[in-house]
Amino acid sequence: MNFKSQLAFRTDLYLLGILLIFAMTALFMGFFGGTALFQNALYLAVSLLLVLLTYFLGLTVGLIANWVFIFIQALIMVYQYVVLGKDLPMSMYFWLVLPIILSVVFYGFAQQTVALQDENTKLNQDLDQYGAFDQETNLRTPVAYLEDAAVFIETSRRYDLPVTTVVLQIRFFNDVQRLLNPNQLQNLIQAISQTLVASTRDNDIGYILDRQNPTWGVLLFTDTAGADIAADRIKANFELKMAELDLSNVAVDLVVGIATYDAQTMNSPQAFMNAAKKETEYDV
Repeated sequence: MNFKSQLAFRTDLYLLGILLIFAMTALFMGFFGGTALFQNALYLAVSLLLVLLTYFLGLTVGLIANWVFIFIQALIMVYQYVVLGKDLPMSMYFWLVLPIILSVVFYGFAQQTVALQDENTKLNQDLDQYGAFDQETNLRTPVAYLEDAAVFIETSRRYDLPVTTVVLQIRFFNDVQRLLNPNQLQNLIQAISQTLVASTRDNDIGYILDRQNPTWGVLLFTDTAGADIAADRIKANFELKMAELDLSNVAVDLVVGIATYDAQTMNSPQAFMNAAKKETEYDV
């Protein structure tokens, strides 16, 4: 059983535990509610309050609150039995243990649910990272870039063809991100991705290399001069595309880095990509 299956199994167990506790509570109040209806309703309300404290403030705070409630109930039981000489009703024993059990089980269910959600998020991120295509931009991913770059480099060696990569980023991205709402930012990323595809040749391949700090890349069979022309075409088309976007007069500019593969200084596709990323620092 893998980790996600274990999380799902434990979540189901906690959920069944909650349902069982509520079923027992309903049966108990059905049999004994007539003799102490107000008391049972009051203790049920306190139990739910303790569950909320446990959920929002953590297990430690919840347990402390439950022990305080148990201590108060114990004092009431002693007063009724010793001072008033009354027999202790069955409901007192029931509510003595139910709140703490319910709080612990509900907290466990909440924690397992959060862990399951985190695991799903991680799996989705891994799927995006290791998949061939980015779902939002329909561009190829960094993993695909490294695989394709190896093919481009080998073809370059065999047929003596120059291979160049172009990397594009949003200038001052952190500042731009603060000025745009999430929908505007997504539209901007889509616009750049579409411009990249529309501005390159059929045998040039576009990539989204980084989603956190949006970075795009292109692999081309050309030299540095040819890549310069392609980069200028991308930037010019992007300026035309910007006129169609409503970005609240936010100035958006692209920085470009260009690197031509050199077997002497680049020993891997990763080094090839990093060389182009490094060049973006000098595009002023």
